[in-house]
Amino acid sequence: MAIQGEKATVDMNGISFKTELDNLYSLSAAEATPEPTVHLSKANTYQRPQTELKLLGLTFFEAMPLIDEFLDNAQLSGFSTLRIVHGKGTGALRAKVRDYLSRKQIVKSIETPPPFEGGSGVTVARL
Repeated sequence: MAIQGEKATVDMNGISFKTELDNLYSLSAAEATPEPTVHLSKANTYQRPQTELKLLGLTFFEAMPLIDEFLDNAQLSGFSTLRIVHGKGTGALRAKVRDYLSRKQIVKSIETPPPFEGGSGVTVARL
């Protein structure tokens, strides 16, 4: 920013300070050119479609868009059997999820798996 005698005032990302000129060096034009920055996008990565959706701890209104996306991805991937884990709790989320699934045209049936596969804490949807 400024040079006074043997000291220089330097700005480094918004922080100003004074230092000896011996602590500074100059860059050639080639060195001063920044290298291009590469930004990776998650959209370019492949994610394997899932056959199980976990809704534990969510409200129905938080779960609804996840269920829609889950059903869409499953249909596009050709899956016919899906598991939705909502937990047992009071049963309120289970009831709302099952009611919501029953109104979806792509869902052919809704089942409760046996206890060793989650029982009433899981809904199996067949597309």
